[in-house]
Amino acid sequence: MNETSLVHGLLKDIQEESKKHGVSSISRIHLRVGSDCPIVPEELASAFRDASEGTMAEGAELNIGMATAKARCDSCDIEFAVDMIPATVFACPQCGGKVGKLVSGKGLEVALVRGKMHPTS
Repeated sequence: MNETSLVHGLLKDIQEESKKHGVSSISRIHLRVGSDCPIVPEELASAFRDASEGTMAEGAELNIGMATAKARCDSCDIEFAVDMIPATVFACPQCGGKVGKLVSGKGLEVALVRGKMHPTS
């Protein structure tokens, strides 16, 4: 995966959303990377340091956590954690049904953004 272009897009979106809420500078960003996402956290952090220079997120603390992949059973509708490496079809731990629908664990999500608000006039 190209972490540099991913970070540029992510920073753009975070800054736009932060500005809508009156934030003038970003101090902390928490990201969750799915356990089956092809992102390398160290490369993502390095790309973030470079891409954030000169932006409202320059110097912000970046925390990257891993999120477990989850599937949903088509039969009994429960969600459960899955190990993506050995399996392509998952068996539901409750009813034993075969599951083919992954509901989380393949992407990247912004979990939290902290910043300072614009001073009010």
